[in-house]
Amino acid sequence: MTSSHQNRICRSLLSQYDPYILDIYKSEMGYGVDRFFLLSYCLACCWSGLGAKSNLRIVKQWSEMKFVFPNEEAQQAALANRFYVPGNSVPIDVDVHHRKGPAKSRIFVTIPRFDEGRPVTLGTVDEEGLVSGYPDYSWHDNQGNNCDGLTSVFRVAIDKCDRLWVMDSGKIGEKAVCPPQLLAFDLKTDQLVYKHRPNPSSYIATSLFITPVVDVRGHDCSDTFVYVADVSGFGLLVVDVINDLTRFIAVDFEVLPQAIEVRGSFQ
Repeated sequence: MTSSHQNRICRSLLSQYDPYILDIYKSEMGYGVDRFFLLSYCLACCWSGLGAKSNLRIVKQWSEMKFVFPNEEAQQAALANRFYVPGNSVPIDVDVHHRKGPAKSRIFVTIPRFDEGRPVTLGTVDEEGLVSGYPDYSWHDNQGNNCDGLTSVFRVAIDKCDRLWVMDSGKIGEKAVCPPQLLAFDLKTDQLVYKHRPNPSSYIATSLFITPVVDVRGHDCSDTFVYVADVSGFGLLVVDVINDLTRFIAVDFEVLPQAIEVRGSFQ
């Protein structure tokens, strides 16, 4: 396929979707996995046609995500219950923990549960592309039936104190099966060191918390604030870690009903 042919196909496909909508959460969940792959394909096939140049090289690649199970029985149970549907898993976020000393860096990947068939929602990827549930498989083998585990994780953050912050949306698809929760793991020991569930008054039924932004103040790792946007409830969740308190800011984030003028044109 020539570059000009690729361009025509990509522009035709992308013209069917509002770029603004594709840029927010609804592009990831509301339009489904097929459109996620469509967008990824178009970005890849159009890149050369748009004149972009890159010195990046592919080190390894895989056609689908594969997972590490505790044993064969656990894998067969996941398949039988449709907790694992090969080919259904789509990664959203990747973060790297650079360890000190001779220990190898770890690659973390999130796999939100847009639908059934995703056995792990947060894991580490080995050199063969196998995903192991983090901190272990038992945290994921619940599919919303045990809210003490991880239900659906979109994004994570690693701070300077070697803590992995995890925002669990508590949703499978659009259904809230567990309360949202913010967790932190000590990456030196892989132990849970903090857990916070916002008060139900801090969010609404349609709320969706995705990306944690961590603010560590000074040299004291306990003096930490975490900010998480509510992408569908139009608010901001602020977590005061040292006092284990939550504040939800909503009014300032509501969408303006009228058009606004930007450099002489209305948006």
